[in-house]
Amino acid sequence: MNAIQYILVSSVCLSIFYFVYILIFKNEANFRQLRFYLLASIIISLLMPFSGFRINLDFSNNQRTIGNSSVSNSLEKSNIPVFVKSNFSDNGDKGISNQIKTNWPELLKKFYFIISFLLMARIALQIIILIFQYLKSNKEKLGNYIIIYNKQFKNTFSFFNWIFINTEFSSKDDMDQIISHEKIHASQYHSFDLILMELLAAVMWFNPLVWMMRNTIQLVHEYLADEGALSTGIDKLRYQALLINQVTEERLICLSSSFNHSLIKKRMIMMTKSKFNHRTKLKILALVPVAAFLFLGVACINGQNKTDVVTAVAPTKMNVLYIGVDNPVEISVSEQKPEDLKVTIDNGAIQGSAGKYIVNPGKPGKAIITVYAKGIKVKETEFRVKSVPDPVAKVAGIKIGGAITKSYLLEQSEIYAELENFDFDLGFTIVEFTVSGVDSGNNAQATSYTNKFTKEQKSIIEKKQIGRKIYIENIKAKGPDGTIRQLGSIALTIK
Repeated sequence: MNAIQYILVSSVCLSIFYFVYILIFKNEANFRQLRFYLLASIIISLLMPFSGFRINLDFSNNQRTIGNSSVSNSLEKSNIPVFVKSNFSDNGDKGISNQIKTNWPELLKKFYFIISFLLMARIALQIIILIFQYLKSNKEKLGNYIIIYNKQFKNTFSFFNWIFINTEFSSKDDMDQIISHEKIHASQYHSFDLILMELLAAVMWFNPLVWMMRNTIQLVHEYLADEGALSTGIDKLRYQALLINQVTEERLICLSSSFNHSLIKKRMIMMTKSKFNHRTKLKILALVPVAAFLFLGVACINGQNKTDVVTAVAPTKMNVLYIGVDNPVEISVSEQKPEDLKVTIDNGAIQGSAGKYIVNPGKPGKAIITVYAKGIKVKETEFRVKSVPDPVAKVAGIKIGGAITKSYLLEQSEIYAELENFDFDLGFTIVEFTVSGVDSGNNAQATSYTNKFTKEQKSIIEKKQIGRKIYIENIKAKGPDGTIRQLGSIALTIK
């Protein structure tokens, strides 16, 4: 699930939770449970898209479920998968004309990110304003809270444990009631809720229900603060009169919890409403079926993302497996942990872990590597199996034959075997070779049972005149698998 899908799914989940809130909790007076429900809805909505569970709604026989991912049966019959994405059209000039058309999805995506960036910048600016005003204002420590006297803001509000107060508009008694109200906001960390909702609104600005939930959370905060302030013994009628007197003031900082919040009528009603409703405690259990319903919905969405699941079995260096060498192979199944995979081969042996394996095939022909995820077969991949080709014998960089000076040939201490045009760096060692040459009608020859020239072989070379030939024959090399290879001869002409 990409970032855009995540945002859309989270937004839908949040909308459904808020619909349930409107249907069940809107007029309830148990404010702590209202806040718990709204915050739990946000957390569940943000975590729900991370669910890796899938429900496959495709009932055809071409699909199977493995663990919590769906894999097509057709993968089992395919060879090494090659995924190619072409940017060219098969329709000639029509393809070119299509390229100059407006890419509306990309434009909409850019528009979305621009709006989100501006809203994020707005949040950052408001925090900077609060910090700036905090630094320039007079401050007073009051228990765990800091009272900040500031004339920049017309109304009183709190931001975490900072309480901003404009003393010009309130008497001493009114100020005490206002501070009691703001202390509740600070002690219950309402600023955390507000910042969370501002960030959500910046990301999901296209969803009007998110903005409605933001306003609802702010109102629930005011209910909680009113309830907490009245519990300190403040006279209810005087407190309500203070609310009415403050209602005309302006609220500038949306990240703060303000004493002067709108919807005063609702706050007045909630102050007089009974809080003891046993059914409200049971209503909070609505989170469970709603969350379960959304979990199934997200699982169904995940089940439709068939193209996200890819099984790859590919050799690291080439398209075939070679006998007698360690063939590195990388194996992966998307959305499956490497430790949940089991790999087998029907020709030879395979070992390894964490997606990296070494294959040692047994005989030429073919080999089938089978991948299992959590005990269920995901895919079978067929490889060709070949023997490592014979190396080429060389001396002084010359293979097969050529001209060489006697002095340069005598400087060489050995002959060697080299694999040409081969991806693996394999070591073949010369274990036997014979040097011979016809001189004055006599065929002189000497054999070395290592890769080094012997004294007898050097003596044969020393006696050769310009224009005569030296033959290096019966060359045998030992491969990394222990087998002995018979290599081609080298014919050298002394110049």
